Amino acid sequence: MKKVLFFISLSCIAMTTNAGMTKKEFCKDMSSYAELVMQKRQNNTSIKTMLQAIEQSGESKGTQELMESIVEGAYSKPAYSTKEFQDKSVNEYSASVYLECKRNLN
Repeated sequence: MKKVLFFISLSCIAMTTNAGMTKKEFCKDMSSYAELVMQKRQNNTSIKTMLQAIEQSGESKGTQELMESIVEGAYSKPAYSTKEFQDKSVNEYSASVYLECKRNLN
């Protein structure tokens, strides 16, 4: 997870500069994407499916690498069978991505 968060940190700095958005907006977007990815993880969507979607997204190489790192981070966490633990996992992961992003952009 630390490797993933380090990559997110570096990408955040570069991408906010290029995208013309505020740091807060960028981190919210990353958190929302992390939430979506972890929801897919908890619903047993395969990592292969997630990576194929990234390849077909038409996003820049840098953005695709960032998206892949978020997917890798989510899929390094366990999938749970109960809704309560699934929701907790989604919330914790999206919050960790947001906080790491903000921490490294300040």
